[in-house]
Amino acid sequence: MSWKSFAITGLLCVLASPAFAAPTVSVTKGGTTSNGNLDANGNWVWKVQITPDLSLMPAGDTTGTPVAAELAFASTFRDVVSAARVNQATNFDTINPGAIVFSSWQNTTNGLLDANSNNRPTGLQLDCPTCGTNAGASYTTNSSVSGAANQVFAALGSVVYTTAGAKDFITITLQGPNDANRTTTLNMGGAYGAVQANGLASGRVAQINGGTSGGPYTTGNFDTFNGAFTRTVIRGDVTMDGLAADADLAVILSNFNGTGKHWNTGDLNGDGITADADLALLLSNFNGTGGTNLSAGGGGLSSGNVPEPASVALLGLALLGGLGIIRRKRS
Repeated sequence: MSWKSFAITGLLCVLASPAFAAPTVSVTKGGTTSNGNLDANGNWVWKVQITPDLSLMPAGDTTGTPVAAELAFASTFRDVVSAARVNQATNFDTINPGAIVFSSWQNTTNGLLDANSNNRPTGLQLDCPTCGTNAGASYTTNSSVSGAANQVFAALGSVVYTTAGAKDFITITLQGPNDANRTTTLNMGGAYGAVQANGLASGRVAQINGGTSGGPYTTGNFDTFNGAFTRTVIRGDVTMDGLAADADLAVILSNFNGTGKHWNTGDLNGDGITADADLALLLSNFNGTGGTNLSAGGGGLSSGNVPEPASVALLGLALLGGLGIIRRKRS
């Protein structure tokens, strides 16, 4: 039986199912520095995680459940540098088809629509100034575009989960802070419903319920998610602890006159050198406090909307992709 036949069978299961799944999405810090905000190159890092709802499993069934997610992201203030799957082998290992979210660059001209998936974008795709053509992970010729939109698309399916807790979906790395721009905002949404205040409609996440020990499977409704998440650092706060003080002065002095530096090594003005100008910026706000939502904030997540008929077919494909059924060899 072909993968398309499997997809049609899965779609019929979707239409017949009364059950609603309740996976959730969270967005938080994903950096490698001690404060968790930045990577070693001084760039902001966001981590997107998805938590399956194992309470939907039948009593005594421990075979687990897969999840499929279709989300889009847009950066405000800072350029997208990269995006990547996290712990791919144990989390979201499958490239799925999704609906076009960013039509200005997700098109056949850019080679980002998959003819084998009804001309849909697949997997992880990016538009950013330094992306090139293969910065993501897709079944198409290209997976990214070098452009100024600073947007990320992700349609991925998971392994079968048998344990509770948040599972890493992707990380998104944004251009790091400098004194002229100390804020980063990541807008999350997708292709479904009305456009929200952050410029995106809602994204969706779905889960197969009922275990994987036998069929027919029951497939949960999409939960929808949309929100804007912001982090800000105050002037001079190299360590990002909410205070511009002695600890920050120590970092600047230990890197003084060093080149190839970033915010986390004392280069506050972003010129690549930790020097007098950076020290002056710290002293101008010495003992200043603040910093907004250094963990992740902005909220605005919503869930539980019934999918319109046009999107139910996508659910069937996405969920089967989560089980690995629509994974196929590409030359």
